[in-house]
Amino acid sequence: MSRPISGIRLQALRRLPADERGSTAISFGMLLPQLILLSFGIIEFSLLMLEQGRATEATRRGARQAVMVDAVAVLDALKPGKPVNCTSAAGAVSCGTATVNSTAAFDNIVANMQVILPDIDPKHVQVQYLESGLGTTKSGGIKPFVTVSLVDYLYQFMSLGALPGLPKEVTLPSYASTEVPGGFAPP
Repeated sequence: MSRPISGIRLQALRRLPADERGSTAISFGMLLPQLILLSFGIIEFSLLMLEQGRATEATRRGARQAVMVDAVAVLDALKPGKPVNCTSAAGAVSCGTATVNSTAAFDNIVANMQVILPDIDPKHVQVQYLESGLGTTKSGGIKPFVTVSLVDYLYQFMSLGALPGLPKEVTLPSYASTEVPGGFAPP
């Protein structure tokens, strides 16, 4: 026993293909994942820019500290065009062919940089001394250019790294800041 379809129901069924109610919700549902991804991308990019600013400020702070404390290396034999590069590997400070004067000075520079950027390891920091032509070994001492660099520093993505196909971290470019004891800056 089938019931006949009334005229009102038949008219409603005929209008159904032309009915657009709810299409906005479906369109929004299809667009929502892309909007969320774009929002997280903007946030992640902003955090990366903040991290770069912090890295720049950390090298400035390290260079200021480097000229206020004893030199990491013995600078008596500093010659023009022959920089002395001091680095740290496995907790030991090395200054190439120069003698290490103070490992505590290197640790102090790193600690001051870590105030701005706590994730810095000593292996990311390089301190370079280059003869500036200012001062002498007899009166007032040598005033070298002191450059503190932050190298091979990795930025870990907070949210986008979880997505397949995207890197979990990126190596930031090297940052460097140069000072001269006595407050002079290089040209």
